[in-house]
Amino acid sequence: MEHSVESFRTRRLVAARLRADDWAPLFRLHRDRRVMATLGGLQGPEQTRSALRQHIDHWERHGFGLWAFRQRSTNAFVGRAGLRHVEVGGAAEVELAYALRAESWNRGLATEMAAAILERAFGALGLANVVAFTLTSNRASRRVMDKLGFRYERHVLHAGLPHVLTRVTARQRAAPRPVREPRRPGVTPASGEDHDDTDVSACNADPNRPRLRAPSVARSFPASARAISMARGRTASSGTASCTMPRVTASGAG
Repeated sequence: MEHSVESFRTRRLVAARLRADDWAPLFRLHRDRRVMATLGGLQGPEQTRSALRQHIDHWERHGFGLWAFRQRSTNAFVGRAGLRHVEVGGAAEVELAYALRAESWNRGLATEMAAAILERAFGALGLANVVAFTLTSNRASRRVMDKLGFRYERHVLHAGLPHVLTRVTARQRAAPRPVREPRRPGVTPASGEDHDDTDVSACNADPNRPRLRAPSVARSFPASARAISMARGRTASSGTASCTMPRVTASGAG
């Protein structure tokens, strides 16, 4: 597999660093209520231009950032995803962020995109670790993190709402993971098995590996019960991790 940074291909997608001419498809993404429900709400044209300028500047400063992903077969825009510097939980981190068009949900594309990005994060870019965070109620995004090897670290407040912070290291990604026996046709998944609302290709990679389990949110943030309740109403599966994943923050909507 190729490991260039500015552009690359996966099995079904082609990725290229975000550029000024990506404004139109990005704006359409920002106007989709389904996608933006967990990304801070709808954005107008100027907000999208500002976000795009920030993404382009990030590439210039750091040599990496977000990519625009398109279908290899049709060149249709699928979404944006990548790596960016953020401050979360009081610390500076590099975050894996992604958001897909609603029409591209439930096809395993979020995982395909994120896996290719992590290969570059820990390969060509030489990063030691990457974080991902999402609203505590966004179970679909948390399952994607789990499949990618992210491990629960702690709860954090981000944009005034409770989020789950997870992390994966280069060493963890490099470790071999046992191959899981394919599910037999007609067999109902056991209770607790992964049902991924974001990616139909989702399945637990390793039944012996600790799953992404977090302590009670109420214990972590006793004063945030009302915020959690409000957030749950806005966290239908968005195919984002925003798949970074997804979170309610103006900066995360880019």
